[in-house]
Amino acid sequence: MDGRLTARLRLALNRRRPERVAVVEAPVLRMVHVTNTGGGRELRPMIEALVRLGPVRKRIRVTVTRRDGMRFPMILGREALAGSFVVDVGKKDLLRS
Repeated sequence: MDGRLTARLRLALNRRRPERVAVVEAPVLRMVHVTNTGGGRELRPMIEALVRLGPVRKRIRVTVTRRDGMRFPMILGREALAGSFVVDVGKKDLLRS
């Protein structure tokens, strides 16, 4: 081992079958302070991930934390969407078929 941090993520690939998980590992780029939803500051690992939204594939940097019991398993911020998407807050589920 070279001393670098690695994030090990357990990802439920299908909401209808949450017991089916894939374990993936990603190198931690750095640790960053973020403000959580409760207003507290916490240190989180930042990784790079390839995401697909509809036909668009994009490599983004994300911080990871446990989201057990939360409504959304992942939240994408404006930096992740910048340059590829326009957000219309008056619409929802536009990529659903």
